[in-house]
Formats: sequence, structure tokens, C-alpha cells
Amino acid sequence: MSSEADSRLIVQSVGVQFGGLDALREVDLTVSPGEVVAVIGPNGAGKTTMLNVLSGLIGGGRITGRVMWGSTDLIRAPAVRRRRLGISRTFQHAEVFSELTVLENLLATRRFGGRAHRERSLRILESVGLGEVAHEMPDDLPFGLRKRLDLARAISESPKLLLLDEPFGGLDAAERELTITTLRRIRDEYGTAILIIDHVLGDLMSVAERAIAFDFGIPIMSGTPEQVLSDPRVQEAYLGLVTTAERQRTSRQAGAPLVTLTGVRYDYQGVEAIRDIDLEVRRGEILAIAGANGAGKSTLGKVLQGSIRPGRGSVVTDRAARRAHVPEGRALFTTLSVRENLEVGGYGAGLRGRELRAQVERTIEWLPPRVKTRLDTRAGSLSGGEQQMLAIARSLVAEPDLLILDEPALGLAPALVEEVYSRIEALVAQGTTIVLLEQLLERAFDVSDRVAVIRDGVIRATGSAEDPAFRELAKQEYFGSIDELG
Repeated sequence: MSSEADSRLIVQSVGVQFGGLDALREVDLTVSPGEVVAVIGPNGAGKTTMLNVLSGLIGGGRITGRVMWGSTDLIRAPAVRRRRLGISRTFQHAEVFSELTVLENLLATRRFGGRAHRERSLRILESVGLGEVAHEMPDDLPFGLRKRLDLARAISESPKLLLLDEPFGGLDAAERELTITTLRRIRDEYGTAILIIDHVLGDLMSVAERAIAFDFGIPIMSGTPEQVLSDPRVQEAYLGLVTTAERQRTSRQAGAPLVTLTGVRYDYQGVEAIRDIDLEVRRGEILAIAGANGAGKSTLGKVLQGSIRPGRGSVVTDRAARRAHVPEGRALFTTLSVRENLEVGGYGAGLRGRELRAQVERTIEWLPPRVKTRLDTRAGSLSGGEQQMLAIARSLVAEPDLLILDEPALGLAPALVEEVYSRIEALVAQGTTIVLLEQLLERAFDVSDRVAVIRDGVIRATGSAEDPAFRELAKQEYFGSIDELG
């Protein structure tokens, strides 16, 4: 019989470094048997890196500090041994064995298993709503059912420590409720310690007794869910700190609608990504769509750009308007030169020959001097800010009337953020309408005319960035009320 100390996780002064990048620094945390702990934080906060340290999947990172599981230092233990110690995990994108049936995914957790193992596996599948698809192939299932399979496999051997990477992401309300019920059951039946990271804060905090907030690889707050979400440092990490308080706001008069969405819904393989979306994008404005990671911003941006068609609702566009989209992560061709990336943008817009060359030359003038003087340099060798400028410039080759930018300042230093947004404002002054998909609410307020707050795939509030009352409402709707967490 294991003692409680044998099933207690103690993380002491843990750091992880990838080359010169500190992904985690001086992390201390504990998880006791039967305790459910939530780890929250914005993109790049170090959450998944922490789970990878615990599960032995850190790759080429250099780890310092200690991770004790009872008397075992996990940093020195290979991943396969951690499984024998009772540690299990799930993955953000449901890493299942696609060549095995749903049932065989659970049977594979043991090298030798008899009838008892098979019967228990079937009972677990029934408990998570997968009994009827036990003999189906995972690739034939919608995303939500594959997520359940990932969880079922993780709990198939009654783990002592369960590590969950975004278990609620991409699930509809009924599936999230079933996941919550499952987690509570295995905690109560087996005394399992559970560490969860997720961006669906309402569901996450409803199942967790304690929460830890990370930012830039460092824990900044620990306490009850209510205490953590109410902490100014946590709200600053999620909502953003205004670094441009002295920016001179330009008064803009919005024109006629470019795109109007009414009752729009979009599902990914049966999983509801956005629903009941009513939104209008007006000529000559900067509209920010603000929300946490996983809230539905990117899906909404693709609907506005026209690359995906909603399953329900209507999208009315100005047919003469050209639309372009710069995705999160920039999606540059890193082995091609700066000029070649611009030419690819022109090819995509249907330009050829003399017209293409002329438009590329005009677009080059938009680039900052340090980029336009290195046109033959590989895009992958540019700095993050320079790559973002190039990604925007590539979209400008098509001379869009509407430009949709997904997290254009993600991962950039403050000075580069300033430069990116100054150039975005200059585009609006020249007649381009901008939609910003932005995680940081305060930044959205600082640079936009209007802000729409999206949470769990639904637009919760829309209003003027200059309206103090709306700002307070938007902040509340970004997180959801504390009352919703119980």
C-alpha cells in the first residue's frame, strides 16, 4: 500500500531552457493525492512545457531543479518508468493510435491483458460515452469523441497522477460537462491527483480546488480559483498592460458594412467552434475581436475572410471588397527570400508578369528599411518583428480592402509591438479596414475603434473602445463572472 507521500508531487526550483530561451524559471508547486490543480496563463506562459517536464517529453530542453514523485526524482526517470509509477497524461490534440480501434487503444496500455482487462476497458469506455463506438476506428470519430478516447486511455489504469493538456478545448457544453463528471469520479474513487491546463476557464475552475497562474514561464499567483482570477497580476497577464498610454488616438468615421454576419455557426467535425455570431465589420475602422486562446477568434477570422463557410447563418459581403488574412504564426515560406514571399502573395492574388512585378515593388516600399534592404535574405533568418512585417506585406500585395490579422504582436518585444501597430494604423489611414484577432484585451482597446469580446465561441459584448462602461463590461465578459465558476 502506497503512503500519501509516495503519491505527492513536489516541484522545486524547476527551470527549462531551450538554447537561450528560458521556457520555465524557478517553478515551485505541489499536488497532493485527491487534489485537482489548474494551471492557467496566456499563450507562451510555459504551461505545456511544465506538463512535458512532468511526463518526460521535454525533448532537447535543459532542465534544472527537482521534480519529486514520492522518493523518485522524475527528471532522471524515463517516460516509460513514469507510467509504471502511476503517472498518465492526455494531449491537447488527442494523440491516439489511429491504426487501432477505440477498444484496442485501451487494451494497448498493457502488454498482456486477459478477459478482466478487456471487460474493464469496456466499462471505462461506457463511462465516458464511448461504449457504442468501441469497435470503430478513431479517425472515423469526430474530434470530441477522440478527446474522450485520449482521456479514457489515460485513466484506464487508475493513475495516481493525471496530467491533462486542454481537456475541454474543442468540446461542446455537454461534452465538457461529461469530462468534469469523469474527472470528479476518478478523483473520488481512486484519490488521483490531477493537474490540468486549459483556456476554458469556467469549466476548468469548476473542477479545480486550487489554481496556479503562469506568465513568461514563472508562477505569478496561487490560491483558490476566485483568488487567482481576481488577482491584478493574473488579469494583467491575460488582458494585457497598456504600453502605449500616450498614443494619440485617431478619430475615425466608419463607413458602410464590408462584412455582416448574422446567426453564424461553424463546427469542426461536429464540435461547435462558434455559434450565434452577429457581427458587422465597417469600412475604415479597426475592429478587434478579443478573447482567450481557444475562444473562437481564429475560426471567426476565417469566416470573415471567406476561407471557410459557416454551417448555419448568413455572411453578406461587399462583393467588390478584396479580403486578406495573416494567420497566427505568420505562415511564411522560411526558405524563400523576402522578395519571393511577396511574389507568392501576388501569385495567390492572381497577379502575373509586369503587373506582379510592379505591385511587389510598391509593396516593398511599405516595409521598414531594415527589411527592404535585404530582399534576397531568407525569411527564416529575419527577427520575429521583421517576419511579422513581411507577413503583413505579403497580404498587402493583393491590395485588400479588409485585412484580418491573427495575433500580429504575439511573441514580440514591446518596441516591435509598437512598430507593428503603428504600421497597422497607417494602413487604416490609407483606406484599409482592419480586423484584429487579439488575446490581450487592453491592447485591443488601445489600438481599435470597436471591440467584440468572444468567449466559448459566442460574442459576449461589443462596444466602443473609448467607452469606460463598456471597457468594464468587456473585462467581466472576457473571463465570465466568478459565479459561473461554481
